[in-house]
Amino acid sequence: MVRKSGYTLLEAAVVMLIVSIFIAVIATVIPHKVKPKTESDAHGHFECYYSGNRLVQRTFAEGNNDPEIVDRTSQGFCEFVPPKYLRFLIINAVGGGSGTGNAGKFVSTFYNSALSASYKIYIGQGAADNGSDTHVNNAEDDEIIRVGGGIDLTDIRNTSVENIIGCTVTGLQHDDNRPFNDDYICDKGPICEVSNDKIQVSYCRTNELYRTVYLPYQRRSVSSGSDDYVEASETNFRNTQVIVESPYTSWDYANGILTYCDTSLWDDWGRDPDAAWTVNTSTCTSNNEIVPSLYKMQIRIDTSREAAESQMTKYIKMLQYDASDAITTIEPGNGKSSGKGNDGAVLIIW
Repeated sequence: MVRKSGYTLLEAAVVMLIVSIFIAVIATVIPHKVKPKTESDAHGHFECYYSGNRLVQRTFAEGNNDPEIVDRTSQGFCEFVPPKYLRFLIINAVGGGSGTGNAGKFVSTFYNSALSASYKIYIGQGAADNGSDTHVNNAEDDEIIRVGGGIDLTDIRNTSVENIIGCTVTGLQHDDNRPFNDDYICDKGPICEVSNDKIQVSYCRTNELYRTVYLPYQRRSVSSGSDDYVEASETNFRNTQVIVESPYTSWDYANGILTYCDTSLWDDWGRDPDAAWTVNTSTCTSNNEIVPSLYKMQIRIDTSREAAESQMTKYIKMLQYDASDAITTIEPGNGKSSGKGNDGAVLIIW
């Protein structure tokens, strides 16, 4: 009987066994390229703050409990050089606190790369009145972050609609000695309230017209960026002045009361109040019998000196740093009820 060409099942199994042994042997001989662990796989954080009168920077790297500490007092600013292959960067900054209770402003900014080869960091200091700004510059010394200090709310120029806790308004009253008053008195009493970013006042414009106006409380500044600041051109009448800046606004610092006297009728006469036409800022009584001040508004401002905790301090607590860590113990940016507020700080995380 003639045998057909080919292998039996047993022969094939033996061949496969031999091949498997050969592959297992050479696999240990072939070199493997090991990918090294890059610096981007590690994390750390950088601190810049005042310790007493000393400006200190500390750098912590993952796996190393001993920070690199540098005294930057003589230089006047900290300098941060990002690690190589940085994947992300979070810069947290707070301004100096105020001794009137207000905490420094806080900002936290995320970057998906280092952006700059180095950073210069200037720390805002606490003060009895207004804390100073903290700012961060890049390697070209261009400012990339600026955050304000805590403000002195006992200064009317620093208050905003957010600080208003109420207002009352008194309309013009009948006066036998001023018969023209009756031309501007109607049946409705005046009212006032905070509406969005302005003060809304409804009052008698004439004995037949009840009018509502929106008075700007504060003027917009280039650096403020706040919605409660408005340009003077947004006022309703030529003599509807920015309340804080009006010469017919008086301020009772002890009780936190601002009194604003209306001068809207001056527009009807096409002139500004001057030495000849004036208004008593205590009583809002015009010295001109024909052109009265139509209402007196009193705004109550919260000027409490209760010490406020900064958002930076709250943020650090959330990160649960060791309580003995210096940036935790200094409570950066906190306001104080007396004396000076706490100095600001910068915390960079990667």
